[in-house]
Amino acid sequence: MIISTKTNTMSILDTSVSWFKSYHHPVPAGQTSLLNWLKSSKLKDQVQQIRHAPDKATADKLKALLPAITPSGTFSRRSDKDLIAHSGFICLDIDLKGNEKIRNYHQLKAQLSNIRQVAYCGLSVSGNGYFALIPIAYPEKHLQHFLALEAAFAKIGIRLDEKCKNLSRLRGYSYDPDAYFNHRAEPFTGLFEFPNRPKPANFQRPSFQPASNIQYSDAERVEGLLQKIESGKV
Repeated sequence: MIISTKTNTMSILDTSVSWFKSYHHPVPAGQTSLLNWLKSSKLKDQVQQIRHAPDKATADKLKALLPAITPSGTFSRRSDKDLIAHSGFICLDIDLKGNEKIRNYHQLKAQLSNIRQVAYCGLSVSGNGYFALIPIAYPEKHLQHFLALEAAFAKIGIRLDEKCKNLSRLRGYSYDPDAYFNHRAEPFTGLFEFPNRPKPANFQRPSFQPASNIQYSDAERVEGLLQKIESGKV
């Protein structure tokens, strides 16, 4: 597996993240460049094997053996409280499950590439979903950025995996020869504004009906770009 943190390309994606030998390893094996990880094709044969597995159980078993990263930073252990340094990115998962109403789902990657805050978009390891990387302006406000993004996408009928709100969210290796890269993506500045009271320890993500508690700023700009998804297709 690539573990070098150096590249010859000027890219916002050339930042360090932790990598793990498999989904089963809670302690990182080291650090790698996020850009190198995304561009690597070393395990493409294993990915193809997963995509052609006879059933989900077999695919899940093979998937768990792949190496993985924490796209939002470096960690001493795969736990939010063990963050060493934030990478400046949020990784968004858009799975087919929960988004069955998107009639042009197979074209979603091309549509997401219209958003200037999207630095990367590619197929998940199953080949049935997408994941996107978005730089954020205030890494210390990771959760607030995610909730603003979740609301913006929800407004056009796209459901994000809510687990992406976690700092230590794991992203397994995948391969997409037609992945989208934007090396000069703009940081997303939209923030969800919590009510003026302490956040409970057992915080659950809020409902977004109504959206009166959301400060959009940049999120409104993102929503405008998302509207490029053809009318009537979502």
